[in-house]
Amino acid sequence: MRKLVLFLYIICLASCDKNCDDCGAYVSTSYSIVNRLGTDVNLVFFNQGQNTEVFAENDKEIVLHQLSVVSQEGLLEIEPVMYDSLLINDIKYLKSDCSSIENMLCIENYTLSETKDDIGNTFKDYSLEVK
Repeated sequence: MRKLVLFLYIICLASCDKNCDDCGAYVSTSYSIVNRLGTDVNLVFFNQGQNTEVFAENDKEIVLHQLSVVSQEGLLEIEPVMYDSLLINDIKYLKSDCSSIENMLCIENYTLSETKDDIGNTFKDYSLEVK
């Protein structure tokens, strides 16, 4: 049985294209912010009772989350728009209230830049300046 599993594993490795040349076109999505508040801030993202702290330096861009078919990167485990609430300097933002343009939980507050490469891959970059 062990030899069979090893054989199947080797066959799978040999047949898989690690560069994803045969995967077809894919979409890469990233969310980034630029802190323009005039000071460094701690952002605290809340999701189902758990929180994630992100330190944002003044006048610096940070990638909150980036996801593609080949990788996941960034300071948050999931997209910022998937969190329930956000705390910035004692100001709490809720996902249900998108009236403030600083609310990073609302997709409509981001500026979308979308590009495609030669083979049809799409790169969606959502960016937000927090002032």
